[in-house]
Amino acid sequence: MSRSRPSGGRILERRPSKRAIGASFGVVVMLVSVVAPVVAVPVAGSNGADSSGGETWQPPATSEVADERSEPAGHRSARQQTDNGSASNGSLEVTVRQIARPEFPTVTAYVSVRNESGDPVTGLTAEDFDLAEEGTDQPIESVEPATGVRGSNVSAALVIDRSGSMRGTKIRDARTAAGRFVDQLGAGDEGLAIDFGSRIEFTQRWTTDTDRLGRAVGGIATGGDTALWRATSEGIEEAGSRVGRSAVIVLTDGRNNYPPYDVNAAIEDAQATGVPVYTIGLGRDVNEGNLRRLAAETGGSYYRSPNSSQLADIYADISESLTAEYRVTYTTNDTATDGTNRTVELTAERGGDAGSGTGSYQAPCAPLPEAAFEYTPSDPVAGQPVEFDANASDPNGGEIVAYRWDFDNDGVVDAVGRNVTHSYDNASTNSVRLAVEKTCGASDVGTEAVAVGSADPIRPESVDDFEDGTLSEYVPLAGSKEAWRVNTTTTTEGDGALQYAGSDDPAEIASFSGLDTYPERGDVLRFDVGTYGDWDFRTTFQFGQQPDSGFNNRYEVELEPQTDTVRLQYDRPNGSDRTLGTTAVDFRRDTFYTVEVDWAASTDDIALRVYEAPIANASAPLGTIRAPEPQGAPTSGGIGFFGHGAGDRWIYDDVRVLDPSEVRSPRKSLLEIVASEQGEYEYEIVLDGTAEKANVSQRVKAEANDEIRRTDDGRTIIDGFTGNAGYGDAYRFEGTIENFTRISAETNVTIRINGTEVSADDLAGSGSRSLAPSGFGLSRRPGASAIRRPQRSRRRSRRMRPRR
Repeated sequence: MSRSRPSGGRILERRPSKRAIGASFGVVVMLVSVVAPVVAVPVAGSNGADSSGGETWQPPATSEVADERSEPAGHRSARQQTDNGSASNGSLEVTVRQIARPEFPTVTAYVSVRNESGDPVTGLTAEDFDLAEEGTDQPIESVEPATGVRGSNVSAALVIDRSGSMRGTKIRDARTAAGRFVDQLGAGDEGLAIDFGSRIEFTQRWTTDTDRLGRAVGGIATGGDTALWRATSEGIEEAGSRVGRSAVIVLTDGRNNYPPYDVNAAIEDAQATGVPVYTIGLGRDVNEGNLRRLAAETGGSYYRSPNSSQLADIYADISESLTAEYRVTYTTNDTATDGTNRTVELTAERGGDAGSGTGSYQAPCAPLPEAAFEYTPSDPVAGQPVEFDANASDPNGGEIVAYRWDFDNDGVVDAVGRNVTHSYDNASTNSVRLAVEKTCGASDVGTEAVAVGSADPIRPESVDDFEDGTLSEYVPLAGSKEAWRVNTTTTTEGDGALQYAGSDDPAEIASFSGLDTYPERGDVLRFDVGTYGDWDFRTTFQFGQQPDSGFNNRYEVELEPQTDTVRLQYDRPNGSDRTLGTTAVDFRRDTFYTVEVDWAASTDDIALRVYEAPIANASAPLGTIRAPEPQGAPTSGGIGFFGHGAGDRWIYDDVRVLDPSEVRSPRKSLLEIVASEQGEYEYEIVLDGTAEKANVSQRVKAEANDEIRRTDDGRTIIDGFTGNAGYGDAYRFEGTIENFTRISAETNVTIRINGTEVSADDLAGSGSRSLAPSGFGLSRRPGASAIRRPQRSRRRSRRMRPRR
């Protein structure tokens, strides 16, 4: 077949695609494009096929020469159904670009129609279209040019490669071509420019000011690697957030070298948001298979440009395609709100030439589920775990598949799951939001105020100081209770202490009631123990002891002086012991030691510290243990004592729960750095002390790409990176923050220390700022200078926001 070529051979390949559009409520809008096959000449010495199985074409040197196009093996003719949802019957190519349904059952499709020469077919009316949904004919209500129709303005995201290989003529031609595209944007259209090398830069945020957008594009400079798929996903995410028509136009001259991002993620993002992606492969070093696939599976078109001189025509063609779309509106006769995915086929005919294209949309999911929850206790106090139960939620048909909790109504998901637990640090009234979602995407939000009171201020601190002279509150668990007695001569304070007097058989006692108070999770527990006698065996202090459980389901602090060992153990309900950690202590006879157990009071772990008494004179622990809390371990219970050895003499005294001000070892502070808007934020923290990564919620947690390192002078450096609104990093630290350096920033962040916000304005401007909010140990050491490390390429894993 002899065909005339379009001017300049500008379109090298365009394959619109069939794609699934993400669910949303309202009218369905479908974009249809009728496009003619493009004429091109096979590359010399090539069989016309690339790794993806499609064709690779070189444009002719001039547009004035007509050719007989040869088709490689496996090529589909213009009359065959293509693999991307468009087909040509005769000489029209119809492409369904987008479908929307904001006022279901009204459905609107945006459609592009081109003739055999690749020119837009204008002047079509409803009489020239036939439409079928799931094979059933539907009456078309209106067909009109999309340009100028209210609500049909275009939001175009320009994603431009500025890697080192683009330097020179390539980037100059790219800037010129993209600038001309910007000039063609109509009144009410808006644009966004993203350029990428090793880093992603938002050259210009969304704007309807074409002069401003054009200047931003004209200022793009080259350098770096090729973070292609990450930049593409950024463009898709931005375009998907706009109302109405949108498109992403991606230009690259290379292959992605920025893992872990790949084309699959970009396709998934585009399909979820219904955004068509136009791809342009410049030169021979691109991965045409991936670029073609991205365009084909999202409703866009792929263009091959052997050199940059074709870019202006390519961008002009994309502009023309967007401008020439039709808006086709109909009311579906299938009004079921069942969340099903429906295929729509549009056929256009003009003067005996015909073509068809397909798209799809998801029907609304109704009725909506109903979010509801209960919580216990009904009158929680600060620091007390509150159990939230969403079993009262009703799916109203179907199944609820997602439960998302926001415990303080700040827009951040704090926990997921039907049943979750949360505690509040301070007395307050909190608006708790539960969002539920059905399989097909329908969702509902339930809100309830949860009043949190102050913790009981009169809770006694002493568990047992043995000053009453009796052990009436204790019962024997093993051996003779007579092996234990009150000693009035050897104590750490007061006139009484508990003494193990020695026994050939193990002797164990425990108390579950009658004492002033008992330790529970969230406490810091302290007791003194004296190492007297022959050290024939060992002694154990127990807490979290469960009544009627024998030796099971409790924690044990075991002292074994003959091996200089202290163990923290968990006796599981099945009777087996689990050692959580050990530490070496150089025990001396006739000496008292103080043991401090942090029962998840300042961290999510359980920690143990051993000091030589009196603790007030101790400069540092003799030994420490820290371990995660075992699953299913008790959170409260009684206390107990175990002794063994006829010649052993153990003395316990002053078992108590501490006031926070009495905690000998400093508690760790919680630092959170959360992005308040979309964009990248990279920072460095210099800390005189230690730090560790923390997991506050699904969105706020330090990850593998956040680094903590120690310097030769003993300081800690945190290199962190965050990027999406509501997402951020968390650390627990001991010591003083000396400096906070913003390495690079495209967004603002919110900084919280132990829940109190430090104004992000302190980080504004360039250079390094030192934060010093009152009461938080944030200061610059006298004489300490701001530390900046050289900027470098850092391959980090971006945290993606939930898709819309």
